[in-house]
Order: sequence, then structure tokens, then C-alpha cells
Amino acid sequence: MAKGLQFHVKGWSGSIVIDDGVDTVTVTPSDASSPFEVLQQVATECQSTFGGTWTASVDSSFFLSLTSSGAGTWDASFGGTTDSLMGFSSSYSGVSSITASGIATGGFYPYSDGDDLVYVLDARLPGSGGVQTFDGAFWYNTPGTNHRNPIVNLSVLRSLSLSFVEAAQSMGTPAKVQIVDDSGNPSFFVGNIRTSERNAIDGWTQIQMELVR
Repeated sequence: MAKGLQFHVKGWSGSIVIDDGVDTVTVTPSDASSPFEVLQQVATECQSTFGGTWTASVDSSFFLSLTSSGAGTWDASFGGTTDSLMGFSSSYSGVSSITASGIATGGFYPYSDGDDLVYVLDARLPGSGGVQTFDGAFWYNTPGTNHRNPIVNLSVLRSLSLSFVEAAQSMGTPAKVQIVDDSGNPSFFVGNIRTSERNAIDGWTQIQMELVR
């Protein structure tokens, strides 16, 4: 299962600085970065520099969170636009974990239970007549289920479709999106995005987004 989508957004400036009083980690996001991916980079560099275990995650409210264990306390500062894009305050002192106060810019989490996307990777259909081989058959990937070129399909109410459009409009160049799934959290380039309202009365909208590795 996947929680939702985090678009790689534009408008980055400044750096994120973590300081434990002895060593310092500085991460400067490039433009068109995913806020969650940036926080994952912070966690990786902090664990390498300070030791202990560092974790970047998206909590049950879909806010970004950075947590350390076995690394003591530390200070954090978010310069430029890093605080507003990621949802954090500009500074923290003597902490071992921090949690944003809002969803990061470009984040889209339409369902409250956090189970938005179900993976169906490399689903296979038997070959049609004429391509059968000895004791078997050729197999084809069902369109849209190849992990290299998946398609994201969502059905949401009109208000959430507008939230999706706002999140997508924050994308930088190149256009990319990260699938937030608490596992690999893979990022893809974004191809075509299509939205269509199924019914003007009930407001349900179908969203289809083509992704490319």
C-alpha cells in the first residue's frame, strides 16, 4: 500500500542545518526536489555524521517527521524557503525529533486511512493463440502495471481533485513525483496527467497520471 504522492517542487532556497554541538550536517536542496526526499537525505547524512539511527517518515497526519535514536539531542534550522516548503518551523533547539505542522508543498494524500495506491506490478496475461511455446507461452505485462512505466489511477471527490491540481502545479522542472509507501518511496518522471469528472452531480473525478522511470 502507498500513502500518497509527493511531487518534486520548485522554489527552493536556503539550507537545512543539523548541529549536535560538535559536528554539523548541511543539506542544500536543488530546485525541483521532493520535500520528503530532501528529509530522507538529511536523515542519511545525519546518521553517517552523528551515529545512532535516524529516520525520515510521513506520519499518520501526512506531516514530515525526522527522528533520531542513540544520537543525543541536536539543533535544527531551516533556512530560505525550506521551512515553508517542508512544513517545519524555522528552528528547533535541544530535540531528538521534529514533526512538521502541515503537509509539505506538493503533497497529495486523498484518503484518511493512508491506503491510496495498491501496487499491481508485472501482472501477466497468457499469450494469445499462435505464440505458444513448448510447455508454456509468452507472457505480456498488462498495460499500466509494469513497474518501469506504471499508471496511477485515483477516484476522488471534486474538492480533492482541486487539491491534486494545486499539488501538481507546484512541480518543478523536470516534472517528477515520489510515491510515498514507507518502503522504497520511488520517484518517477511524470508523463501525461488526465482528469475527468465522472458525474457533475456527485462530483467524483477520475485522475490518471502516467509515470516513467
